[in-house]
Amino acid sequence: MIPSADNGGRLYIAEILLDKDSDRFKYMVSTHMMNMTGALERTEGEFAEILRRSGFKIENVHRNKGFISLIEAVAASEVSNL
Repeated sequence: MIPSADNGGRLYIAEILLDKDSDRFKYMVSTHMMNMTGALERTEGEFAEILRRSGFKIENVHRNKGFISLIEAVAASEVSNL
């Protein structure tokens, strides 16, 4: 169990995030994932919804010059039903 944000609990997800400014490489990776595993890369909003349904909320997104972003999430005060 992940402790509350007040107790230092954090969930970190290292992932490719798609957005309107994404370069061709990110979309190529997403297409490859779809063909190989039936999965897709997601947008920040899609991650926010998945995390919300899991009882978390995005606190920060750390973007870098590479193609992997670090999503920092904390336990939400209210857990929504799935």
